Amino acid sequence: MAVEPTDDGTVRLAFHVPHPVLVRIIFNQLQGMLFADYQLQEEIMTQILNGKCFSAWVVTVSQPDLHRLSLNEWPTMIKSMMERRFRCEVTYFDNYEKFLNA
Repeated sequence: MAVEPTDDGTVRLAFHVPHPVLVRIIFNQLQGMLFADYQLQEEIMTQILNGKCFSAWVVTVSQPDLHRLSLNEWPTMIKSMMERRFRCEVTYFDNYEKFLNA
């Protein structure tokens, strides 16, 4: 998981997950509390960076409530929710370039 930089007031989070439902379940729970709405879409990368990952699931959050929880705290909370719900290990990359090469 990584936070993609944006300039338009939205928040974009990228995930390498086997199925998008893993992301959708978490963001359905957060909708209305931390943001108004979100979109989930698959982004195909033009070149394979590490020989394994050629796509990522990207969540674009509209109208984020950054007063309730700062953007720096979002990854920790999402990581914790995913690990508890799905009993998996989630890695957060604070650098988007590291995420692309993971």
